[in-house]
Amino acid sequence: MSDDRSTGLRTVSIVVTSYNSAEQLPATLDALSEALQQTSWDAEILIVDDGSTDDSVEVLHRYAANCSYPVRIIEQSNQGVFMAVWAGIDAAESNEILILA
Repeated sequence: MSDDRSTGLRTVSIVVTSYNSAEQLPATLDALSEALQQTSWDAEILIVDDGSTDDSVEVLHRYAANCSYPVRIIEQSNQGVFMAVWAGIDAAESNEILILA
């Protein structure tokens, strides 16, 4: 990854999509945090909730409150994974984007 700190950009923006994933989110996001701790990346995590009807949004807010990386949660009506990824890319602060869909 390039180092964009001189431009004020984050090294990498990580886009995660979610739809009715409340049960899987804790393990997935914990694994992501652990992996990031093994890097020197100045990362941000963007999680796009694609209109979940379960407790996904609540799980995401609990995760964001305790995460050591900046987390932004983007909530949208259900539009499908492509549009969820696009929303994350559009909101990303870095020129380098890792997509977990």
